[in-house]
Amino acid sequence: MPLDSHELPDGRAVKLGRPEPSPENPKDLHLHRFLLSLAVLPKPPEVIDNTVYVKQPFEMYLNDRYGCCVFASSAHRRVTQAAMTGLQIAIPDDEVLQAYSAVTGFDPNNSNTDNGAIMVDAANWERHNDLGGDQVFAFARVHLDPQDREMLDLATFYFGGVWFGINLPISARRQVGDVWDVVDRPDGQPGTWGGHAVWSPKSSPDEREVVTWAKMQRCTHSFISLYADEAWTVLPCAWERNDPFQAINWTVLYGAMAQFGPVDPER
Repeated sequence: MPLDSHELPDGRAVKLGRPEPSPENPKDLHLHRFLLSLAVLPKPPEVIDNTVYVKQPFEMYLNDRYGCCVFASSAHRRVTQAAMTGLQIAIPDDEVLQAYSAVTGFDPNNSNTDNGAIMVDAANWERHNDLGGDQVFAFARVHLDPQDREMLDLATFYFGGVWFGINLPISARRQVGDVWDVVDRPDGQPGTWGGHAVWSPKSSPDEREVVTWAKMQRCTHSFISLYADEAWTVLPCAWERNDPFQAINWTVLYGAMAQFGPVDPER
């Protein structure tokens, strides 16, 4: 079944596109194994805002027409991380759709193939493919606990942001453009709207902000804790030599990544 379109309060029609969470895998990497001691790293500020590096608007990437939120949010991640290394990139819409097609078999001429994607499937594909010549291939995807605010903030500061999978409630549709918050009603039950993937490059003590449908969307930490059922930070291949903080023990990470095949961090 093709994904439905949903009308937002501002009149825009958009789609979701994360049909289910990524399956649990005992091989998944966890950030605490590779993050250097906080005693030797710069302390994150209270307000973390990586959007300041991005000198262009965040794009829709056709997530108003297709259920490509997994790839649109990944493109937002790539734009942010590239900007943090001093590179402003433009990712064409057709490259986002090509990635969607390569991973899922999506055909823009056949609406029955517009069924969304699993986040780890996209991340695995990105180990070998770029978008917009960004050269920030996904070297490693590292699992985070969506309820661990400290680790989420550390990932946001040191690595540009957090890639969330969220089980949206129907109530969130009315809150688009305002603040996504927990609602204690039947329409506030997780998943009553559907699964969605977003990139979050910004956090503060009071709330977090995510990029979705070409705009920044505010959300409370309680919202993330209740509705996000997966969270990742993605380390690009070039991050070791361009990482502004050098926050990762790369020797340990290389060893862990060997189980996934050849490691080529220079690519």
